[in-house]
Amino acid sequence: MSGHHEKIRQWRLYESLKKTYQRRPDLLENYQLTAEEEKMLAEIKEKKNKGEPYASNQT
Repeated sequence: MSGHHEKIRQWRLYESLKKTYQRRPDLLENYQLTAEEEKMLAEIKEKKNKGEPYASNQT
């Protein structure tokens, strides 16, 4: 193992939020997001609005 457990955790969280936002954004409406999740979701929404790919900056 490389020891990058935190980066892997962040990437998994980002990908999870991204997929949920793309497929079932209604589920995020009533979900209590953490500060970290709010920041990631804001990045995802910003990239969507700009027409950019949803690539994660977490890696």
